[in-house]
Amino acid sequence: MRFRIMLTSVVATFATTACGSSTPSSSSQSGGTSAGVATSSTSGVGSTSGTAAVIKVAAGSQVVFLNDDTGSPHTGSGLGTGPFPASFDNTSGTTASGSTIDGSLTWSTGTLVQGAMSNVFTVGPPGAYYFGCAYHYNADHMRDVLVSM
Repeated sequence: MRFRIMLTSVVATFATTACGSSTPSSSSQSGGTSAGVATSSTSGVGSTSGTAAVIKVAAGSQVVFLNDDTGSPHTGSGLGTGPFPASFDNTSGTTASGSTIDGSLTWSTGTLVQGAMSNVFTVGPPGAYYFGCAYHYNADHMRDVLVSM
């Protein structure tokens, strides 16, 4: 299973079968083109070692989430500025809300079924923004960190 964040020049990939937990770590690898968006690199997200991925992007970047999983619905939903909460606590949850990725508990892609893309989000000012999936946060520890620089 996979879940991605697509940027103009970067694609961050979320492997939901290898979900992260509360310990962030950075990673990146070469990329190509995905869903018609030109990319220059891919940041892997999630791992079977229980480590959350850290995705680094420039403040003001435009971001789109893509569910390229083989069947499970997913969300990308704000969880504050850390640490990860004990349970999913985004007030929007499975409903699309907001247009800025920031430290709030209200932005969310809403439910993204297989092949669906979210609305465009703008990455907020420099900081660390924790997010997770409303469907898989508690059971599968699907959670990661976006660092705005």
